Amino acid sequence: MLVAQIKNKWSQILGHIDTLIPHFFRHVSGVNYERERIATPDNDFLDLDWSLVDKKKKLVVISHGFEGSSNRYYVKGMVRSINEEGMNVLAWNMRSCSGSLNKTKGFYHAGFSQDLDTVVRHAIKKGFTHITLVGFSLGGNITLKYLGEQGKNALPQIKNAIAISTPLDLAAVTKHLNKGIMCFYEQFFLAGLLNKTQQKIAIYPELNRPALAKVNSIATYVEMFKDIYGFTCLQDYFQQCSAINYLQNISIPTLIINAQNDPFLPKECYPVAALANHPYIQLHTPARGGHAGFLSFGNGMRNIRTSLVEEQVLCFIGKGKTSINIDMGLRESVFQSILKRWNLVTRIE
Repeated sequence: MLVAQIKNKWSQILGHIDTLIPHFFRHVSGVNYERERIATPDNDFLDLDWSLVDKKKKLVVISHGFEGSSNRYYVKGMVRSINEEGMNVLAWNMRSCSGSLNKTKGFYHAGFSQDLDTVVRHAIKKGFTHITLVGFSLGGNITLKYLGEQGKNALPQIKNAIAISTPLDLAAVTKHLNKGIMCFYEQFFLAGLLNKTQQKIAIYPELNRPALAKVNSIATYVEMFKDIYGFTCLQDYFQQCSAINYLQNISIPTLIINAQNDPFLPKECYPVAALANHPYIQLHTPARGGHAGFLSFGNGMRNIRTSLVEEQVLCFIGKGKTSINIDMGLRESVFQSILKRWNLVTRIE
Protein backbone atom coordinates (compact mmCIF):
# COMPACT_ATOMS: atom_id res chain seq x y z
CA MET A 1 0.00 0.00 0.00
CA LEU A 2 2.82 2.43 0.91
CA VAL A 3 4.67 1.69 -2.33
CA ALA A 4 1.49 2.31 -4.34
CA GLN A 5 0.94 5.63 -2.55
CA ILE A 6 4.53 6.71 -3.27
CA LYS A 7 4.16 5.79 -6.93
CA ASN A 8 0.92 7.73 -7.19
CA LYS A 9 2.42 10.80 -5.48
CA TRP A 10 5.47 10.79 -7.78
CA SER A 11 3.22 10.40 -10.81
CA GLN A 12 1.25 13.48 -9.73
CA ILE A 13 4.45 15.48 -9.27
CA LEU A 14 5.72 14.43 -12.69
CA GLY A 15 2.40 15.43 -14.20
CA HIS A 16 2.84 18.98 -12.92
CA ILE A 17 6.46 19.00 -14.11
CA ASP A 18 5.47 17.83 -17.59
CA THR A 19 2.84 20.57 -17.68
CA LEU A 20 4.77 23.51 -16.24
CA ILE A 21 8.20 23.13 -17.87
CA PRO A 22 6.89 23.89 -21.38
CA HIS A 23 4.66 26.67 -20.02
CA PHE A 24 7.66 28.53 -18.62
CA PHE A 25 10.56 27.40 -20.79
CA ARG A 26 9.34 26.46 -24.26
CA HIS A 27 9.65 29.30 -26.76
CA VAL A 28 8.74 28.60 -30.38
CA SER A 29 10.28 30.67 -33.17
CA GLY A 30 9.96 30.50 -36.93
CA VAL A 31 6.17 30.84 -37.15
CA ASN A 32 4.89 33.77 -39.21
CA TYR A 33 1.14 34.35 -39.25
CA GLU A 34 -1.03 36.34 -41.62
CA ARG A 35 -4.12 37.52 -39.75
CA GLU A 36 -7.61 37.61 -41.19
CA ARG A 37 -10.73 38.82 -39.40
CA ILE A 38 -14.02 37.24 -40.40
CA ALA A 39 -17.61 37.95 -39.36
CA THR A 40 -19.77 35.45 -37.48
CA PRO A 41 -23.50 34.87 -38.13
CA ASP A 42 -24.37 36.75 -34.91
CA ASN A 43 -22.46 39.90 -35.98
CA ASP A 44 -19.34 39.21 -33.93
CA PHE A 45 -15.89 38.46 -35.34
CA LEU A 46 -13.13 35.84 -35.22
CA ASP A 47 -9.42 36.44 -35.79
CA LEU A 48 -7.75 33.74 -37.88
CA ASP A 49 -3.99 33.29 -38.13
CA TRP A 50 -2.82 31.61 -41.33
CA SER A 51 0.55 29.95 -41.89
CA LEU A 52 0.58 28.91 -45.55
CA VAL A 53 3.57 27.11 -47.03
CA ASP A 54 2.04 25.16 -49.90
CA LYS A 55 -0.38 25.81 -52.76
CA LYS A 56 -2.09 22.46 -52.30
CA LYS A 57 -5.58 22.37 -50.82
CA LYS A 58 -4.68 20.53 -47.63
CA LEU A 59 -5.13 22.39 -44.34
CA VAL A 60 -4.80 21.72 -40.61
CA VAL A 61 -7.15 23.79 -38.41
CA ILE A 62 -5.93 24.22 -34.81
CA SER A 63 -8.17 25.14 -31.86
CA HIS A 64 -6.39 26.40 -28.73
CA GLY A 65 -7.23 25.74 -25.10
CA PHE A 66 -9.04 27.69 -22.37
CA GLU A 67 -7.90 31.33 -22.29
CA GLY A 68 -5.21 30.48 -24.84
CA SER A 69 -4.59 31.86 -28.31
CA SER A 70 -2.82 31.10 -31.57
CA ASN A 71 0.39 32.34 -29.92
CA ARG A 72 0.57 29.73 -27.17
CA TYR A 73 3.67 27.54 -27.31
CA TYR A 74 1.70 24.33 -27.91
CA VAL A 75 -0.14 25.88 -30.89
CA LYS A 76 2.94 27.47 -32.46
CA GLY A 77 4.94 24.28 -31.92
CA MET A 78 2.29 22.30 -33.77
CA VAL A 79 2.11 24.93 -36.52
CA ARG A 80 5.88 24.82 -37.04
CA SER A 81 6.05 21.02 -37.12
CA ILE A 82 3.20 20.80 -39.63
CA ASN A 83 4.63 23.60 -41.80
CA GLU A 84 8.00 21.82 -41.87
CA GLU A 85 6.23 18.85 -43.44
CA GLY A 86 4.89 21.13 -46.18
CA MET A 87 1.32 21.50 -44.93
CA ASN A 88 -0.77 24.65 -44.44
CA VAL A 89 -2.16 25.62 -41.04
CA LEU A 90 -4.96 27.84 -39.78
CA ALA A 91 -4.79 28.63 -36.04
CA TRP A 92 -7.95 30.46 -35.04
CA ASN A 93 -8.60 32.49 -31.92
CA MET A 94 -11.76 32.05 -29.89
CA ARG A 95 -13.77 35.17 -29.10
CA SER A 96 -11.76 37.70 -27.05
CA CYS A 97 -8.60 35.55 -27.19
CA SER A 98 -6.81 37.33 -30.06
CA GLY A 99 -6.01 40.46 -28.08
CA SER A 100 -9.20 42.22 -29.17
CA LEU A 101 -12.38 42.15 -27.12
CA ASN A 102 -15.27 40.66 -29.06
CA LYS A 103 -18.57 42.48 -29.73
CA THR A 104 -21.31 40.34 -28.22
CA LYS A 105 -22.14 39.99 -24.52
CA GLY A 106 -20.70 36.50 -24.28
CA PHE A 107 -17.22 35.20 -24.96
CA TYR A 108 -16.94 31.48 -25.72
CA HIS A 109 -17.28 28.25 -23.75
CA ALA A 110 -16.28 24.59 -23.87
CA GLY A 111 -19.19 23.71 -26.16
CA PHE A 112 -19.11 26.71 -28.50
CA SER A 113 -18.77 24.56 -31.61
CA GLN A 114 -20.64 26.97 -33.89
CA ASP A 115 -17.53 29.13 -34.20
CA LEU A 116 -15.44 26.15 -35.28
CA ASP A 117 -18.08 25.44 -37.91
CA THR A 118 -17.81 29.04 -39.13
CA VAL A 119 -14.02 28.70 -39.40
CA VAL A 120 -14.17 25.38 -41.27
CA ARG A 121 -16.77 26.63 -43.74
CA HIS A 122 -14.68 29.75 -44.36
CA ALA A 123 -11.66 27.56 -45.15
CA ILE A 124 -13.74 25.48 -47.55
CA LYS A 125 -14.87 28.65 -49.33
CA LYS A 126 -11.20 29.46 -49.84
CA GLY A 127 -10.83 26.19 -51.72
CA PHE A 128 -9.39 23.81 -49.12
CA THR A 129 -10.64 20.30 -49.82
CA HIS A 130 -8.69 18.19 -47.29
CA ILE A 131 -9.01 19.43 -43.72
CA THR A 132 -7.62 18.00 -40.48
CA LEU A 133 -8.91 19.33 -37.15
CA VAL A 134 -6.54 19.53 -34.17
CA GLY A 135 -7.74 20.69 -30.75
CA PHE A 136 -5.91 21.23 -27.48
CA SER A 137 -7.66 20.94 -24.10
CA LEU A 138 -10.89 22.98 -24.30
CA GLY A 139 -10.29 23.23 -28.06
CA GLY A 140 -10.17 19.43 -28.15
CA ASN A 141 -13.53 19.25 -26.40
CA ILE A 142 -15.03 21.68 -28.91
CA THR A 143 -13.54 19.70 -31.80
CA LEU A 144 -14.96 16.38 -30.62
CA LYS A 145 -18.34 17.87 -29.76
CA TYR A 146 -18.50 19.45 -33.22
CA LEU A 147 -17.76 16.16 -34.96
CA GLY A 148 -20.26 14.31 -32.78
CA GLU A 149 -22.96 16.86 -33.53
CA GLN A 150 -22.35 16.41 -37.25
CA GLY A 151 -22.19 12.62 -37.09
CA LYS A 152 -22.49 11.03 -40.53
CA ASN A 153 -23.37 14.45 -41.95
CA ALA A 154 -19.91 15.86 -41.24
CA LEU A 155 -18.58 18.07 -44.01
CA PRO A 156 -16.82 15.78 -46.52
CA GLN A 157 -13.78 18.06 -46.58
CA ILE A 158 -13.00 17.11 -42.97
CA LYS A 159 -10.88 13.98 -43.27
CA ASN A 160 -9.65 13.34 -39.71
CA ALA A 161 -9.19 14.91 -36.28
CA ILE A 162 -6.91 14.86 -33.24
CA ALA A 163 -7.85 15.97 -29.71
CA ILE A 164 -5.02 16.46 -27.20
CA SER A 165 -5.28 16.74 -23.39
CA THR A 166 -9.04 16.94 -23.67
CA PRO A 167 -11.42 17.40 -20.68
CA LEU A 168 -14.05 15.01 -22.04
CA ASP A 169 -16.25 15.15 -18.93
CA LEU A 170 -16.68 18.80 -17.90
CA ALA A 171 -18.57 18.06 -14.69
CA ALA A 172 -15.81 15.76 -13.44
CA VAL A 173 -13.05 18.17 -14.50
CA THR A 174 -14.73 21.17 -12.84
CA LYS A 175 -15.02 19.25 -9.58
CA HIS A 176 -11.41 18.07 -9.91
CA LEU A 177 -10.07 21.61 -10.47
CA ASN A 178 -11.62 22.72 -7.20
CA LYS A 179 -9.46 20.38 -5.12
CA GLY A 180 -6.06 20.87 -3.51
CA ILE A 181 -3.25 22.27 -5.63
CA MET A 182 -5.48 22.30 -8.70
CA CYS A 183 -7.16 25.40 -7.28
CA PHE A 184 -4.05 27.38 -8.26
CA TYR A 185 -4.56 26.45 -11.92
CA GLU A 186 -8.24 27.29 -11.71
CA GLN A 187 -7.56 30.70 -10.15
CA PHE A 188 -5.01 31.47 -12.85
CA PHE A 189 -7.60 30.87 -15.59
CA LEU A 190 -10.37 32.59 -13.65
CA ALA A 191 -8.31 35.76 -13.16
CA GLY A 192 -7.97 36.24 -16.92
CA LEU A 193 -11.65 35.55 -17.48
CA LEU A 194 -12.74 38.01 -14.80
CA ASN A 195 -10.43 40.68 -16.19
CA LYS A 196 -12.05 40.39 -19.62
CA THR A 197 -15.47 40.41 -17.99
CA GLN A 198 -14.67 43.75 -16.36
CA GLN A 199 -13.73 45.13 -19.79
CA LYS A 200 -17.02 43.85 -21.19
CA ILE A 201 -18.98 45.51 -18.37
CA ALA A 202 -17.81 48.89 -19.71
CA ILE A 203 -19.77 48.07 -22.88
CA TYR A 204 -22.64 46.10 -21.31
CA PRO A 205 -23.25 47.51 -17.79
CA GLU A 206 -25.97 44.92 -17.19
CA LEU A 207 -23.23 42.29 -16.87
CA ASN A 208 -22.12 43.88 -13.61
CA ARG A 209 -24.17 41.55 -11.45
CA PRO A 210 -24.29 41.94 -7.67
CA ALA A 211 -22.65 38.60 -6.91
CA LEU A 212 -19.80 39.01 -9.42
CA ALA A 213 -17.34 39.91 -6.66
CA LYS A 214 -18.08 36.56 -5.00
CA VAL A 215 -17.19 34.44 -8.04
CA ASN A 216 -14.35 32.19 -6.88
CA SER A 217 -14.45 29.29 -9.32
CA ILE A 218 -15.15 28.50 -12.94
CA ALA A 219 -18.34 26.74 -11.84
CA THR A 220 -19.72 29.82 -10.10
CA TYR A 221 -18.76 31.95 -13.13
CA VAL A 222 -20.65 29.66 -15.51
CA GLU A 223 -23.63 29.56 -13.15
CA MET A 224 -23.76 33.36 -13.02
CA PHE A 225 -23.69 33.92 -16.79
CA LYS A 226 -25.48 30.76 -17.96
CA ASP A 227 -28.42 32.74 -19.36
CA ILE A 228 -26.21 34.57 -21.86
CA TYR A 229 -25.37 31.26 -23.51
CA GLY A 230 -28.82 29.71 -23.22
CA PHE A 231 -28.22 27.22 -20.40
CA THR A 232 -30.76 26.63 -17.65
CA CYS A 233 -28.24 25.62 -15.00
CA LEU A 234 -24.69 24.39 -14.47
CA GLN A 235 -25.66 20.76 -15.02
CA ASP A 236 -27.37 21.72 -18.28
CA TYR A 237 -24.09 23.29 -19.40
CA PHE A 238 -22.14 20.14 -18.50
CA GLN A 239 -24.64 17.91 -20.28
CA GLN A 240 -24.81 19.95 -23.47
CA CYS A 241 -21.10 20.74 -23.75
CA SER A 242 -19.14 17.68 -22.60
CA ALA A 243 -17.59 15.91 -25.58
CA ILE A 244 -17.99 12.54 -23.87
CA ASN A 245 -21.71 12.74 -24.67
CA TYR A 246 -21.00 13.04 -28.41
CA LEU A 247 -18.19 10.54 -29.00
CA GLN A 248 -20.52 7.73 -30.06
CA ASN A 249 -21.66 9.75 -33.09
CA ILE A 250 -18.22 10.63 -34.49
CA SER A 251 -17.87 9.17 -37.99
CA ILE A 252 -14.40 10.21 -39.19
CA PRO A 253 -10.98 8.88 -38.12
CA THR A 254 -10.19 10.53 -34.78
CA LEU A 255 -7.29 10.28 -32.35
CA ILE A 256 -7.59 11.29 -28.69
CA ILE A 257 -4.33 11.67 -26.73
CA ASN A 258 -4.72 12.09 -22.96
CA ALA A 259 -1.61 11.51 -20.85
CA GLN A 260 -2.20 9.42 -17.78
CA ASN A 261 -0.32 11.91 -15.60
CA ASP A 262 -2.28 14.93 -16.87
CA PRO A 263 -3.02 16.87 -13.64
CA PHE A 264 -6.15 18.45 -15.17
CA LEU A 265 -7.93 15.23 -16.04
CA PRO A 266 -9.76 12.89 -13.61
CA LYS A 267 -10.44 9.25 -14.46
CA GLU A 268 -13.70 10.12 -16.25
CA CYS A 269 -11.63 11.60 -19.09
CA TYR A 270 -10.18 8.19 -20.00
CA PRO A 271 -13.16 6.21 -21.40
CA VAL A 272 -11.02 3.22 -22.34
CA ALA A 273 -13.80 0.62 -22.19
CA ALA A 274 -16.39 2.82 -23.91
CA LEU A 275 -14.10 3.46 -26.88
CA ALA A 276 -12.54 0.01 -27.10
CA ASN A 277 -14.67 -0.99 -30.10
CA HIS A 278 -15.39 2.43 -31.58
CA PRO A 279 -15.00 2.15 -35.38
CA TYR A 280 -13.46 5.63 -35.78
CA ILE A 281 -11.84 6.73 -32.52
CA GLN A 282 -8.42 5.71 -31.19
CA LEU A 283 -7.72 6.60 -27.56
CA HIS A 284 -4.03 6.85 -26.63
CA THR A 285 -3.14 7.21 -22.93
CA PRO A 286 0.66 7.52 -22.65
CA ALA A 287 2.07 7.41 -19.13
CA ARG A 288 3.81 10.79 -19.46
CA GLY A 289 3.02 14.13 -21.04
CA GLY A 290 1.18 16.23 -18.49
CA HIS A 291 -1.33 18.72 -19.86
CA ALA A 292 -0.39 19.67 -23.44
CA GLY A 293 3.27 18.98 -22.64
CA PHE A 294 4.70 15.77 -24.21
CA LEU A 295 8.14 17.34 -24.51
CA SER A 296 11.12 15.78 -26.24
CA PHE A 297 14.04 17.22 -24.29
CA GLY A 298 16.85 16.27 -26.68
CA ASN A 299 20.00 17.73 -25.14
CA GLY A 300 18.42 18.29 -21.74
CA MET A 301 16.74 21.57 -20.87
CA ARG A 302 18.72 23.37 -23.57
CA ASN A 303 16.80 21.83 -26.43
CA ILE A 304 13.07 21.96 -25.69
CA ARG A 305 12.22 22.31 -29.36
CA THR A 306 9.81 19.59 -30.28
CA SER A 307 6.83 17.87 -28.75
CA LEU A 308 6.30 14.15 -29.17
CA VAL A 309 2.59 14.75 -29.64
CA GLU A 310 3.45 16.78 -32.76
CA GLU A 311 5.21 13.73 -34.16
CA GLN A 312 2.21 11.58 -33.28
CA VAL A 313 -0.14 13.99 -35.07
CA LEU A 314 2.03 13.95 -38.19
CA CYS A 315 1.98 10.15 -38.18
CA PHE A 316 -1.80 10.08 -37.81
CA ILE A 317 -2.40 12.42 -40.74
CA GLY A 318 0.07 10.52 -42.89
CA LYS A 319 3.06 12.86 -42.89
CA GLY A 320 5.34 11.14 -40.40
CA LYS A 321 8.01 8.61 -41.38
CA THR A 322 7.05 5.98 -38.82
CA SER A 323 4.60 5.39 -36.02
CA ILE A 324 5.62 7.08 -32.77
CA ASN A 325 5.13 5.48 -29.38
CA ILE A 326 4.95 8.47 -27.04
CA ASP A 327 5.89 6.44 -23.95
CA MET A 328 9.00 5.00 -25.58
CA GLY A 329 9.78 8.22 -27.42
CA LEU A 330 10.36 10.28 -24.27
CA ARG A 331 14.05 11.03 -24.21
CA GLU A 332 16.12 10.71 -21.08
CA SER A 333 15.89 13.57 -18.59
CA VAL A 334 16.47 13.91 -14.87
CA PHE A 335 12.77 13.32 -14.24
CA GLN A 336 12.64 10.34 -16.62
CA SER A 337 15.63 8.81 -14.82
CA ILE A 338 13.79 9.07 -11.50
CA LEU A 339 10.71 7.53 -13.05
CA LYS A 340 12.71 4.62 -14.48
CA ARG A 341 14.74 3.97 -11.34
CA TRP A 342 11.71 3.73 -9.08
CA ASN A 343 9.39 2.25 -11.69
CA LEU A 344 6.95 5.11 -11.14
CA VAL A 345 4.71 4.55 -14.09
CA THR A 346 1.03 5.43 -13.86
CA ARG A 347 -1.51 3.10 -15.40
CA ILE A 348 -5.24 3.50 -15.84
CA GLU A 349 -6.93 0.80 -13.82
